[in-house]
Amino acid sequence: DLVGDEGASTIQGLIQSASRQGTGSRATVIGLIVLLFGSTSAFSQLQGALNRVWDVPTASHGGVMSMVRARLWSFAAVLGVGFLLSVSLVLSAAAAALSRYGSGWIPGISGVLLLTESAGSLIVHTLLFAMIFKVLPDADIRWRDVWVGAAVTAALFYLGKLAIGVYLGRSEIGAAYGAAAWIILVLAWVYYSAQIVLFGAEFTRAYATRGARVPQPSFSPEARGTPSPPTSPRSRPPRA
Repeated sequence: DLVGDEGASTIQGLIQSASRQGTGSRATVIGLIVLLFGSTSAFSQLQGALNRVWDVPTASHGGVMSMVRARLWSFAAVLGVGFLLSVSLVLSAAAAALSRYGSGWIPGISGVLLLTESAGSLIVHTLLFAMIFKVLPDADIRWRDVWVGAAVTAALFYLGKLAIGVYLGRSEIGAAYGAAAWIILVLAWVYYSAQIVLFGAEFTRAYATRGARVPQPSFSPEARGTPSPPTSPRSRPPRA
């Protein structure tokens, strides 16, 4: 529904063409390695951007094992995001199928399914953004602040999805520019999504710091709940 029938056919043709060109096992292994490295690098860059939003330093990786653990952590985040996106796609596909085949049996079921799909999509996207805002930054953020920011981000994400869907449904951009138009629209949607994530992070930070509390880095003694090291006698000011 987002890119329309013509856009879906174009994207499907590109995917089928790519799959036919790389049918060998060597190409599959290389593709998986590139996908793994690219996805973890993207999440590492997103983590750095969120750390700049929260004004906290990125935790340093002292050695090779620390870097490997950081990559594995990013890969786990990729799997979590992929799972939540898959759930969202399954819900949307199931709602569309039930609306198409069940409207003749149960009058008015299309509206109920649309509301159900919208609510389910908002819930899944809220969970997705909550995981991103809580796990990726190296800052100690309270869950109640994370949930508010994630809900606002999910609402903006859903509104943007609806706006693009309405625009594509009423425009003839595919007929004017062909397959290139859909590639540009996909890139524009990726750019919009990135801006929404960063705006949501800024909103979460503004909401979390509305009082006197300033989130500390997650690897600091204050965030871990351990007291700071005592001051040495030499550094103490002399008594009056």
